[in-house]
Amino acid sequence: MVFNTTLQYYDSETDNTFDIDSIAVNSVSIAPPGIDFFLPDSPVVAGTQACIPLAGIPAEEGVFAAEFDCTVYLTFFGNPAEITNVIYSHLIEVTPNLDGIPGCTYPSATNFNPLATLDDSSCEFPSGESVCGPGTIWDEQLEMCMPEEVGCLADIDGSGAVDTGDLLALLGAYGNDCE
Repeated sequence: MVFNTTLQYYDSETDNTFDIDSIAVNSVSIAPPGIDFFLPDSPVVAGTQACIPLAGIPAEEGVFAAEFDCTVYLTFFGNPAEITNVIYSHLIEVTPNLDGIPGCTYPSATNFNPLATLDDSSCEFPSGESVCGPGTIWDEQLEMCMPEEVGCLADIDGSGAVDTGDLLALLGAYGNDCE
């Protein structure tokens, strides 16, 4: 965010305008939740700009009138003076990201990004069978977990052949609810 400083300060109580030397940004309020502001360490010279970096992940959408509490430094009849609690406002609009956040969306990957909503094929998986879940094995050529090969799905009793025993087991289970 760019903070533009003015050259003059208008005091509505006295109806006077004063030349500004610099402005110190002390704090910020009414900011989008989840956003941090990195305020300048020293006062900003009048008539110049300062970059105020923002970081974080906004927790809600909307328009926020961020208020910056500042101290204005000026020279009054040759003497330094300061005016505290001067509030400058800046509108910040947080809109939804309709394009998604690209990244690795697979929790078992070494570079999993919990914020990613759009898989960009960047996932990296450690090699070896230890990463594969039950019923799967690591395929070195494809570099991914694949279903474990079963000799014959119709061989229900595991005898190595599809025979009457398999048919009777299937008919015996017919009509039962699966859990």
